[in-house]
Amino acid sequence: MRTKNGKPVLRCSSLNQAIECPGALQIMAKLRIEEEDDRASWEGQWCHYMSAKRFVEAHGAMAPEPGLPLPRIPKGYEPAGIANWIVDFYHRAVMEETPGDWAMAVEDFLEWEFNKFWLEGHPDVYALDSSALALNFDDLKSGVNIVDPADQNWQVLGYAALFKLTFDSLRRIRGRIIQPRAHEDDGAGVKRISAMVIDEKGVFDGEGFCTMDGLTIHNFVERLVQRVDFSLENNMRLKTGKQCRWCPADLQCPCLQAERTKMEMELTKDALDKIEATPNDQTLADWAYAKKLLGPKLEKAWDIFKERLAAAQTGIFTDKDGRQFVLRDWKGPRHLSDAAKAEVWATVCEELDEERAFAVMDISINALEKAYAAQLDIPLESKKKDSGQSQVVQKFGKFITRKEGKQLTVV
Repeated sequence: MRTKNGKPVLRCSSLNQAIECPGALQIMAKLRIEEEDDRASWEGQWCHYMSAKRFVEAHGAMAPEPGLPLPRIPKGYEPAGIANWIVDFYHRAVMEETPGDWAMAVEDFLEWEFNKFWLEGHPDVYALDSSALALNFDDLKSGVNIVDPADQNWQVLGYAALFKLTFDSLRRIRGRIIQPRAHEDDGAGVKRISAMVIDEKGVFDGEGFCTMDGLTIHNFVERLVQRVDFSLENNMRLKTGKQCRWCPADLQCPCLQAERTKMEMELTKDALDKIEATPNDQTLADWAYAKKLLGPKLEKAWDIFKERLAAAQTGIFTDKDGRQFVLRDWKGPRHLSDAAKAEVWATVCEELDEERAFAVMDISINALEKAYAAQLDIPLESKKKDSGQSQVVQKFGKFITRKEGKQLTVV
């Protein structure tokens, strides 16, 4: 962890990890792992730079001296089309809640020294009223990783604290997280725009519900500092939770390894007696939580292990228990491109009766094979005779593609 004048320097973007699981910072420091956010990608840098540039050029926002820092992306880099949409969405969302006579600033650097630590941050954009009583700030999350909503996010509270210390006259601070790629219709309650409002009455979410009892604009900084101080005093403590989802030290974390070990218990008579024919709600909840917590980590370990074996000469690893992990040749599912489907559909309409044509409207290869087998009264598959499979290969084989690669199997 970086230090200044003998004190650790915390970034607002690392507060979720520092407060919820301070030991993770010790693991990261030992392994020399840098925490990454969506700005680590070329697209993330491009989106943040273009957004800030638009606020400066179109709305007179103040940029840091000696100007906006250029994104670290290759010369000639062209982002995918969605990147422009992300910038447009973010720009529109910010300007809809920014009064025309408020002063704006982008990519400003804020820092403050406390008794036991330094706190620093780079707010993407903020606007301040002429009397310095009210301030709005917005943080863009351009990636696909969905973060906690603003009223439950320590990063947002950290930014708010730096603003309050910089402008002591503030009586209302509104901070938002804007994540355009969030899918609001997936049933998980995710919002593209979430807000936290701190004023003299309390701390509220975007809907006006109080979310942090006892906190107001006058005392929230002190309470935040107390929470950080406690974490620094207990900096070897590890705790699993939602912060594990994006922790860069996940695969080396003893706490997560302990969670995994719970799944390898020896079956005892007591454990056997407790087994029910139908899992109860608590058992199901435990498994659901384990999937949410460990699922992404197990997939990540699986992918890294595949890369290791691919680099090895044998492509085989035998562990201490005698299990063999082997890379085998793999072919993905057969695929028809969207461009080819129109031509396939035209042929289907000419050669199949209406009922069977209707059955293959999704133009899946399996459905086509079954339809041709039924239409021509031939087997679905055969090595020696005409079949539904051979008909599809003959007619549409030139359009069919499938990925090839290596698959990790456990023997």
